[in-house]
Amino acid sequence: MTYVDANVILRYLLDDNPLLSPQAKNRLEELEEKQTGIEVVAECVYVLARVYQVPRKEISEILTRLFSWNSWKIFHKDAVIGAIKLYGTSSIDFVDAYLISLHRISGMEILSFDKKVRQLTR
Repeated sequence: MTYVDANVILRYLLDDNPLLSPQAKNRLEELEEKQTGIEVVAECVYVLARVYQVPRKEISEILTRLFSWNSWKIFHKDAVIGAIKLYGTSSIDFVDAYLISLHRISGMEILSFDKKVRQLTR
């Protein structure tokens, strides 16, 4: 199992570096099992939105497609995919979308002072 960092995922998605992007593509496509975490997904969302100005809907579509591969292992994968989708259809930030998705999927109580999070996890 190989843990994949955001910079590799971003080079793969953006195909913007003549040296690193092909390496990212080759490695990600050849790995039978790869793992990442919510912190890496959040970093990808942040960089795509803030640095590259990619629209939320497009970020949602791209990341949903990528992380839906069976070869990706992510803790609470269903909640992560749900958060990516919610992020793409709302104005909620990604971490709050993850908390809401986690609640919806698992029923886990979310303790937060954020009004939107509280409202959507009742």
